[in-house]
Amino acid sequence: MCVVMACETPHPLISSIQMLKRNEAAKVWQYRFYITQPNGKSFDYRKTSRCEDFEKACIVAYDAYRRETGKIESGERVSLSPDTTVHDCYLFAKKLYLQDIEDGEVRKSTWQSLEKYYLRDIDPELGTTPVKSINQQAWLKFRATLSEKKPHLSPRTREYIKSALVMCLNAAIDMEVIDEIPPLERKSRTRKRKNKRQPLVWFNLRSQQILLNALDKNVESKLATKRKNEIEQAENLRDYVHLALYTGMRTEELHTLTFNEIEKIQRDRKNKTKVAIINLHPKEGRKTGGRRFTGVNGSGQAIERIMKRRGVDLKSNELVFPQDNKKKFSETLDQYKLRFDKNGNRRTRGTLRHTFICNRICEGMDLASISLKAGNSAKVIEDHYSRGLEDIDKQEYQKLFKTLEREQKRKNEFDADWD
Repeated sequence: MCVVMACETPHPLISSIQMLKRNEAAKVWQYRFYITQPNGKSFDYRKTSRCEDFEKACIVAYDAYRRETGKIESGERVSLSPDTTVHDCYLFAKKLYLQDIEDGEVRKSTWQSLEKYYLRDIDPELGTTPVKSINQQAWLKFRATLSEKKPHLSPRTREYIKSALVMCLNAAIDMEVIDEIPPLERKSRTRKRKNKRQPLVWFNLRSQQILLNALDKNVESKLATKRKNEIEQAENLRDYVHLALYTGMRTEELHTLTFNEIEKIQRDRKNKTKVAIINLHPKEGRKTGGRRFTGVNGSGQAIERIMKRRGVDLKSNELVFPQDNKKKFSETLDQYKLRFDKNGNRRTRGTLRHTFICNRICEGMDLASISLKAGNSAKVIEDHYSRGLEDIDKQEYQKLFKTLEREQKRKNEFDADWD
């Protein structure tokens, strides 16, 4: 609705300012001018001069015009409300973020993302709104308007826009304008669904044999080429997989493992194998603290092969695996069709640790002993691994394990006869 003023005359100095009175009986002069906000939106600035004298009213109007246009030139928003606006909070937040970026506490990309969504979506609609009036109703109204204008926005983008508004509200708290951030979303009346249990992914014993045989074949083929670099990579990958399967160390623990963290290699006379006793120290890059544990049969041989190949001893502070084996390991899985298990779950290097734990469960080791070796609580072992293993997996493991034991025993007897 357009209001027609009874008395309207241009400002004597600036033609864009209109001096006016609401009606003939009005004594006080008002002034009005249009300015363009930094977002390109035109803004109608209209206020009373509180002066009956025309000349004094013109001076008040002139001062207001210069003041508000100065704000526009400096990038500030103009508002008729004396209260702190959302845009004021944005400017305050900007100063804080830029300072945090200089101090290295916040990434520059984080601020750029928040600023992008604020200037693009929030500022045109809520920039001049007093921050005290931002509540659930105002947010839902803004969200509905946004959905009408931009129905293609994804849920993630809407969350980013909401984060930009929350940034302004946090700034308002720092400015002591509001005490807390008001709830923006309605509480859902539906019952939350419980998170589904993550599937247990591991190499069953048959897959383990395929993987280990593939690594041995890879080493043999590289030895035939007599290329030192390729031979070293193949042997390094084989020992990496062996150590992961026989110690259950996490990926980051293997990557940061040094020779001086291996206390000793102990011989198991019963099984005629060697086990490694490892004392992991707290280090940067490791999610967990230090722990001391003993690997299973075969871990000692893997360490000895690496030491012999590298020409080092257990006093060295060199990394056991200085090279990253991720690419070569992935290629091996793809080549021998081991990338996915029978349920279609993807296998990675972390699956080797899961396999170590599952092997111990299938062999009948108690959960307390497994937790000491794996560095997890017995409850985690029971909930995630023991319950995740199907009975058929355990039966298949035990059956195949006995078969492999018999074959190994026959091989040892055959070798003894020839000796």
